[in-house]
Amino acid sequence: MNYQATRRRGSSERGTFFRFQHSERSEQPWQVAGNLPPHNLDAEAAVLSAMMLDPRTIAMVRSILDAADLYSTSHCMICEAIYALDSAKRTVDLISVAAWLRDRDALQKVGGAVYLGQLADATPSVANVSQHARIVAEKSWMRRMIELLWTCASEGYGDVGDTERWLTKVSAEVSRLVRGCKVERAATMTEAANEAMDMVTAALDRGGIMTGLDELDRATGGLHSGEVTLVTGPTGRGKTSLATTVILNVASASPQNGVLVFSLEQPKAEITMRMACSCGHIDAYHVLRRPDLLDQVGHSRLVKAMSWVTQLPIRIDDRKNLSPEAIRARALQVKAEMEDEGGRLVMIVVDHALLTDWRAEVGPRGSKYEGLGEVGLRMVELAEEAECAIWMLAQLNKDEGIRDCPLLEQHSHSWLNIRREKGEAGETRPIPAELKVKKQRNGADGVTAACWWHGQFLLFSDQEYLQGG
Repeated sequence: MNYQATRRRGSSERGTFFRFQHSERSEQPWQVAGNLPPHNLDAEAAVLSAMMLDPRTIAMVRSILDAADLYSTSHCMICEAIYALDSAKRTVDLISVAAWLRDRDALQKVGGAVYLGQLADATPSVANVSQHARIVAEKSWMRRMIELLWTCASEGYGDVGDTERWLTKVSAEVSRLVRGCKVERAATMTEAANEAMDMVTAALDRGGIMTGLDELDRATGGLHSGEVTLVTGPTGRGKTSLATTVILNVASASPQNGVLVFSLEQPKAEITMRMACSCGHIDAYHVLRRPDLLDQVGHSRLVKAMSWVTQLPIRIDDRKNLSPEAIRARALQVKAEMEDEGGRLVMIVVDHALLTDWRAEVGPRGSKYEGLGEVGLRMVELAEEAECAIWMLAQLNKDEGIRDCPLLEQHSHSWLNIRREKGEAGETRPIPAELKVKKQRNGADGVTAACWWHGQFLLFSDQEYLQGG
C-alpha cells in the first residue's frame, strides 16, 4: 500500500496536518459498498509524529493504542517500529525508526524516508497527542464493532440453533468488545471527589435498603448498591433460606424494591413455595415433602401466603448452568422492565456460584478455579453496571474455606458466613444462629449478628418466637 502526503495550501512549514491519499485496503465482507470503514488518517499521522518528536509521549499513547488500531497498514508498521524501539529502550526518532524499518525491508513499503520526514511534521502540537490517540482508538473500536455486528447479522440469516443461546453468545461478544473499548486513566483529586460526592448523594436519594435483620443491618448498614456480598455456610445451614428471608424483607419494604433471583439449583415453583412458607409461618415439611398432610386450615393459610407473595416485585430465573453473560443479559433486561413499571432493581441473588457456567469464561481447558474467579469478577462488574446489590451464595469446605475457589472471596466486597447448629429434620424449636461478617467495606470485619433460625418455616428472624406452625 502506498501512502503519500501533500501539504495543504497556506500551511506553515511545521505544525500542519497532512491530507493522505492512499490505495484502499483489501475490501472486507462487512464493508458497505462505496464507503470506507471509519478511520482518521490525520489523527494517526499526528500521533506518529508526536511520538517521533517527543518520545516522552510514547508511554501515554501505548496505554491507549495498539499498533493494530491504526487503519493505515503503513501507519501500523511505523507504530510497531516505534513501540519496538521503545520496548528495547533505544532512541526513538526519525533516523532510528527509518533504520528499524530498513533492516526489515519495510521502509519502502511505508513510503520511504521521504514519507517519514513528511510524517514528522504532521502534528500541530505534541500537547494534543492524547486527544488524537483517542480519536484513532474510537475509530478502531467502531470498525471492530461493525465487523462483529456484520458477522452476527450474517449468522442470523442461517440456522443459529437454540435462539436464546445464540442471543446470549451475541450479547457476550458485544459486551466483551465494549468492555475492551474503555480507556482508563489516572483521575485527578477533583474528579475523584466529585465521584465520591455523587455516590453519597445517590445513596441519600435511594435511602437505605435494609435486610430486615436488625443486628445485621446495624453491623453492615444493609444492602449497598454496586457491591457483591458472598454468602457462605456449610451444607444444610440455610444459605438459600437466609437469601429468601432477605428477599422477602427487601421486596415487601416498598413496591419499588425489585429483586431478581437466579435459582440455578431449585425450580422456581419450589423457591416460591419456600417464600410462602416463610412469610405465612407454615410448616415447610408439610408443604414441600408431604402436602397430603396439610389440613384445611393449613391449606387456606398457604393460599393466602401465596397470594401475598405473588404481589411482591420479585422475578425468578431458574434456568440451569447460566453463564455470567447470560446472567448479565437477563439482569439488565429485568432492570429496564422494572424501571418502565416505576420501580428499580435493588438486589440480585445468585444461588449459587458453583452452579454457574464458569467454563464460558475460561473455555473447555480452563480450570474451575480460574473459571469461578472470572465469575466473581463478572458479578462485580454487573453490580456496578446494574447499580444494585448482589448476593452470591457459595459452599464452604470443612475447614471453612470457600469450595473450589477462594478467589470468590477476594473479588467480593463483603463476606457473610452462617453459623448455627444443624438441627434435626422436622425440628420445630428455634435455633440460635450467628451471621459473621468476615469482610466488608462499610464497617468492622469480624463482627457477628445474632438471629434465630426457624427451620420449620425456612426463616431467619430477629424473634425467637413466631406465630404459626
